[in-house]
Amino acid sequence: MKQSFNNNKNNKKKAFTLIELLVVIAIIGILSGIVIVAMSGTQESATDARIKASMDQLRSSIEIYGLLHGSNHGSDYRGLASDEEVSLLISDIESQAGVVPTIDISGSGNKYCLSTNLKSSDDKWCIDSTGFVGIGDCLSQVCNYGSSGSWSCGNSFIDFRDSNIYPSVQIGTQCWMAKNLAYLPSVVGPGTGSETTPYYYVYGYDGTDVSAAKVNSNYTTYGVLYNWPAATTACPSGWHLPTDAELNVLETYTVSVINSPNPQYPCSTSETGWRRCADDNGTDAGGTYGAGKSLKKVGQGTGVGAGDDLVGFSALLAGYRGTDGSFYNLGSFAYFWASSASSSSNAWRRYLNTGNSTVHRYYNPKANGFSVRCLRD
Repeated sequence: MKQSFNNNKNNKKKAFTLIELLVVIAIIGILSGIVIVAMSGTQESATDARIKASMDQLRSSIEIYGLLHGSNHGSDYRGLASDEEVSLLISDIESQAGVVPTIDISGSGNKYCLSTNLKSSDDKWCIDSTGFVGIGDCLSQVCNYGSSGSWSCGNSFIDFRDSNIYPSVQIGTQCWMAKNLAYLPSVVGPGTGSETTPYYYVYGYDGTDVSAAKVNSNYTTYGVLYNWPAATTACPSGWHLPTDAELNVLETYTVSVINSPNPQYPCSTSETGWRRCADDNGTDAGGTYGAGKSLKKVGQGTGVGAGDDLVGFSALLAGYRGTDGSFYNLGSFAYFWASSASSSSNAWRRYLNTGNSTVHRYYNPKANGFSVRCLRD
């Protein structure tokens, strides 16, 4: 009898009470809810990733459409919604986002903007003809994100042609890419050159395979070297190769910043060679006060010419391709093309090197391979 009583007592200890069962059920419910929410969030994030990828693909199709329907004056995006490939991509994005994407095209057809809802938040994903891609919505054919309005200098720019990303910097009244252009639609070795046919080079690479050239570390660090015909058309939409006069504005502003709060030192529009940049009294602002020092990235150059990157231009000494078919002076020289020709066979450029703190202005044969910095339109 005593044994039976003890067994019943042990059985009661092993059984769940009603309260314990309710607690267990509640915990299971909470955990299930957490799992469902997590899975839902994961699914929405995956949908957002697909939407963004589709928008990127859509941009490529839109740009091709614009070029095919444009003229020498630029792309024309009018009527793109009726293009079969564009329509299919828009329908695919609609099925993922649950709403029809916003399409905003200028009356002249030279600008476009598209935005669509994301699933994981109330934000919209936006692309436009300036190259912007990111959170935003369309306003007057450009992506508006936050209180700052459309794309502004200081933000990064994505080149829709190859997805390269470029930081930008405001220097006086000008907005510059703060990185050498790396657009590479084709590539040749240094032995191939021309004053009229566009050619693209990667320092140290001798071949014609674009993918192989892009693996070269010099491409990643220093960008592409362009002959002048290639340089004049290489900048993406919304940007351009600076004129000789626009480079002069850059130098003059940089020298004025170096010497602030002293009077501005205007750089001569005609002086060639190493630029003095003198004030009205002829006071020389060269030497340690030259623009070359402050345009170079820190670590580029030595002694009095060592870069201090004062204005954020961040010039790298990328070397160049010579007309004799060889690469020269990586890490010690840098040449930047201007869009201004000086003759049928020569064009203006700016030159920086390791030891000089000033900027050298002169012209060179258009067949040379120099770096490109793009200026905002």
